[in-house]
Amino acid sequence: MSKDAKPTIYSIAKRLNLSPSAVSRALNHPGRMSEQTEELIRRTAHEMGYVKVRQLRRPTSNLVAALTPNLSDRKSEALLRAAKRRLDARGFHTLIFEETDMVTGDGLSPRFLESGATGAILYHPLNLSGQEILKLAGQMPVIAVDRNVPRVVGAQIDPDQATEQALDALHAMGHAGLVYLQRETPTWVSEHVGQLLAKGCAARGMQFRVLRNCLSVPQAGSGTLERFLRNPASAVFASTGNIAAGFAVAAQRRGIRIPQDLSLVMLGDNPHESVISPVIAQITEPMDDLGKQAAETLIDMIEDPRHPRTIDLRQPSCFLPGASIAKPNTRRSAPASTIREDPLHMQTSERITLTVLSSSIRDLEPLIERYQQEHPNIEVQPQKGGMADFDGNTANQNGTLGQEGTLAEYRRRFRHNEDVPDLLVTEYRNLPQLESDGMLLNFSAPLIENTYKPRFRDDCWQAVHRQAGLYGVPSNYGTMAMFYRTDILDRFGAAPPRTWHDLIDLGARIHNEDPAITLTWLDTIYTSHYAALLRMGGEDLWQVDDDADRIDLRLNTACARRTAALLQDAIDSGVMHAGPFTGHERDEALRSGNFPIIVHANWQSDNIARVFRDRPGLWKVAMPPSFGEATQLHSAMIGGGAIAISSKIPSSKRAAALHFAFWAQSNPTAVDLMSPRTLSATQYFQRRARIEQRIDPFFQQQIVPIFLESASLAPPAHYLPFSTQTEMAFQRTMVPFLKPGGASQDHLAEWQEQLAAYAISRGYTVATHDDE
Repeated sequence: MSKDAKPTIYSIAKRLNLSPSAVSRALNHPGRMSEQTEELIRRTAHEMGYVKVRQLRRPTSNLVAALTPNLSDRKSEALLRAAKRRLDARGFHTLIFEETDMVTGDGLSPRFLESGATGAILYHPLNLSGQEILKLAGQMPVIAVDRNVPRVVGAQIDPDQATEQALDALHAMGHAGLVYLQRETPTWVSEHVGQLLAKGCAARGMQFRVLRNCLSVPQAGSGTLERFLRNPASAVFASTGNIAAGFAVAAQRRGIRIPQDLSLVMLGDNPHESVISPVIAQITEPMDDLGKQAAETLIDMIEDPRHPRTIDLRQPSCFLPGASIAKPNTRRSAPASTIREDPLHMQTSERITLTVLSSSIRDLEPLIERYQQEHPNIEVQPQKGGMADFDGNTANQNGTLGQEGTLAEYRRRFRHNEDVPDLLVTEYRNLPQLESDGMLLNFSAPLIENTYKPRFRDDCWQAVHRQAGLYGVPSNYGTMAMFYRTDILDRFGAAPPRTWHDLIDLGARIHNEDPAITLTWLDTIYTSHYAALLRMGGEDLWQVDDDADRIDLRLNTACARRTAALLQDAIDSGVMHAGPFTGHERDEALRSGNFPIIVHANWQSDNIARVFRDRPGLWKVAMPPSFGEATQLHSAMIGGGAIAISSKIPSSKRAAALHFAFWAQSNPTAVDLMSPRTLSATQYFQRRARIEQRIDPFFQQQIVPIFLESASLAPPAHYLPFSTQTEMAFQRTMVPFLKPGGASQDHLAEWQEQLAAYAISRGYTVATHDDE
């Protein structure tokens, strides 16, 4: 410092090797640290000639806002309680909000910004983008806890040294492998610990694997254990105390002893420590200390505009060895499957009641009635996912119809442990995520695999598997077909188009003569329809290698863009309308006559026949149009359904649940009760359909052979292990541009980027294939 320069709290701090905030507290808020330190700071300031030439800025209010995703979360409660105590002591009042009350689809609610707060603490904000947090930090001092946002003060637990100590302990005991149980919604610290474990295991020659999307509730422990046992290791690291507790209880119930057979370490404290034995080794998360540090720093930022805004706060963890770790027992293997009998030959005199959650009770009722005639000791009770619409589809409490409503209802019940159904009727695309979330029972066993694999189509049997696990019994599958109104095509002297180029030319001609007719419809209610059309263009959009934790994305290849551009051309030409094709909207569109060609899944045949039940022969079925030459047709699968079993089903009900699921899906009596327009996943149906060649009474033609031929031209479909995020990304990046002039093909790259980013955040290795 030059001779004429005025001393500041920064120069004082530099001389004493202290932080500027410590100097500020000693000079402006005495009583917050030891008397000796305060006296040293005051004496040094006097010797350096420091004079307070200004008063600290008076805050515009004495309110501080705190935002958290969950007020009942133990870590959130500890951090905010400690921060509030420190803020109260300094004369501030704290307003604590839950994210659901203050964050909308457009970001922070105006109510939060109008609360009068002069600073904010954001704990693990889940629903705010980094840009929104940075924008808020430009309006007031902000500290983001457990969230890394450049140019915003962050506060995190520092687990580096403690994690190394835990790995040293396990390695010294002789453990050669470790599985990390990552929570469903990873925090910054849990993701960071996962990265430390991966790097540390590699350095020590230990095998490492991540089990993602583990539910942080003890009740989900059995599902997590089932997933772990598919590829076990001698040591487990849980990312939360709840996951550790649930896993420990489930393991002990299966006869797996801790630590004799399996060592267990957890991040954070165990809320069930009083009832869990042994005491689980842990890496601490000192949230109280972090809350105090965050509050003190926020106050300094509020009162001193010059306070640095780019620092990061760290509270170090420590490793507390517990009785849950020991040398590995190399003589013990994972428990064998408890399934030792053919479920279809099970006999029981015990009265058992099973519950089945489905979006279509109408389809289940005839199966259940016949089943209970043959098996009176097993009562099956169908449950609706919510309120039913006139189609028999269901809505959850938020009004979401059909499969999504039923899936949301199942998740709600599972997480709250409230009336969880024993069985769930769902789609293939939902199975990977439900399995990752620990919500489904894995009932794979040699007897099951060897007995029932030959009874189903190979692609349907594979669709209910993930890695070595079996998570559903296939019910049906969907393939693309074309439905057309004979009266309207006859009116314009047109034949059913065989290619998409023909369809667009025909649609443009008809639309020019009658602007009310749009010709066809692109269904955007889910990803399935649009993705199936892109696959018909020749591109396999994604592939998943579970064993290697690898996902290949091909949404932005030249082939995919070419197909997307053709569909966009159809929209621009007034030939195709894009929107949800379901419920009342679908039926009104069909009745209007403005959409005389529907290229969609074979199951739309039931909807068309129901709407026009009094006009048989009005609609016909043909093969879907080709995106290339008519003789080079590629068709596509568009999903299918299965019966899955909840991982929370009592063990006393498992055999009965398997018995009903396999009977309902593969017994010839049950298959014969299905709608004649449904493509059963069984080999029995394939043989029967080819032999019978029945005439459909509504379409007045043989339609099942058309469906089967289309299926024979379709490669197997693949399903991403995060169906919810897949749908959200599609709705954000593609649907808004599926309109005239939308140039939707230019947004395939963004769709792919969002899926890739999410997959990477879940620990997958992602390869994207972009070409010109």
